[in-house]
Amino acid sequence: MKYRFIDEHRSLWPVRLMCQVLQVSTGGYYSCRHRPASAKQQRREALTSEIQAIHQEIKERYGSPRIHAELQARGLDRQFEPTAANQVWVTDITYIPTGEGWLYLAAGEDLHSRQIVGWSMSERSASPKMIRTGRRA
Repeated sequence: MKYRFIDEHRSLWPVRLMCQVLQVSTGGYYSCRHRPASAKQQRREALTSEIQAIHQEIKERYGSPRIHAELQARGLDRQFEPTAANQVWVTDITYIPTGEGWLYLAAGEDLHSRQIVGWSMSERSASPKMIRTGRRA
């Protein structure tokens, strides 16, 4: 944490002075800058990214308790970068107000190609069978 502060403020104050004030060694700071991120730091950065994504998805409306609940509901062992098409699909459903009532739209996306692979519309929110679009990656 101290090294990060020093790194973020090194354009404002001399590194040696900040190290002295924060009671860390200058050599420790410089060796830390070239060291790869630890597994713990990588997990922390991944979690931070996930929290930021949720925060944006819900239009910055949730506080920390609800974001924590959302993280638990989603789990963190999801595979977001499949190596080939048709390995991982994600789906979502939304509703659209029309002059005749609600229209429910469900869509499926292939995470590798980022293409919509199926969709369905219905007057009811019950999950209808997905229609395959026939598009390939």
